[in-house]
Amino acid sequence: MRTASLSRAAPVSRIGHAAPHQTARWRVACARMEVFLLWHVRHARWLDGRPTTHRDEAGELVWDEEDGDDLKILGVYSSEARAEERIQRARKLPGFRDEPDCFYLDRYSLDEDQWNDGFVSIAGDGQAD
Repeated sequence: MRTASLSRAAPVSRIGHAAPHQTARWRVACARMEVFLLWHVRHARWLDGRPTTHRDEAGELVWDEEDGDDLKILGVYSSEARAEERIQRARKLPGFRDEPDCFYLDRYSLDEDQWNDGFVSIAGDGQAD
């Protein structure tokens, strides 16, 4: 029978199990934890009756906030399946049901930089910067 000395044993929680943050499995899970951001785009309608473009030639969702498209974040989910469940619920709601194929799901790893460069501002008409 193998026994561990108290000085080398993993911390134990009140119910007798190793504390989750001390197990190798927990450390590996945290190192590659991902979340799923779910967005919806409500595309602006053209006053002159032009058709609204929802997707490009490759089938990718497109939007342009300068043209009046409205981008909303619906939530951040722990799995792709949970985000898909949210899409199904949202498709029954006013507004979302009008553009049921305009959801965008994006995967992010935690603790990972997404924007690594600086930025510049370009002033528009009547703007200081």
